[in-house]
Amino acid sequence: MAGAILRDLLAGREAEFVVETAGLGAEPGLGAESDAVAVLREQGLDLSGHRTRRLEAQMVAEADLILTMTRSHKQQVLRLHPRAAEKTFTLLEFAYDDRESDVEDPFGRGHDTYRRTAQELRRALTSVVDKLLSDPLAD
Repeated sequence: MAGAILRDLLAGREAEFVVETAGLGAEPGLGAESDAVAVLREQGLDLSGHRTRRLEAQMVAEADLILTMTRSHKQQVLRLHPRAAEKTFTLLEFAYDDRESDVEDPFGRGHDTYRRTAQELRRALTSVVDKLLSDPLAD
């Protein structure tokens, strides 16, 4: 859901961004959960063609920024790729400087939980986009 929402927030921007998603233990080639597809459809986004893939070392090496949903995911990334420390953050850490919270995993918890998670993702990712597009010299 995060990747689709981020792509939506970046659509039509002058700056060019490539948004890729991958999981640490993802079974490659699976589709998105039906609740995730339905919730994003409510937002006008199509997740039906999404296919899972596992995070690879090459992806980490090529990424400028890696955002994880949880602190545990961040630690797993850093155990596998210690040199990625300067570019790896949890979503809430990067968005709000919140190093203590995680995005709730809605898997198997029903449509309403997916909807709440999608709303949380949109708020946090809006902050991420604002940071990515801000002029650091404007202050």
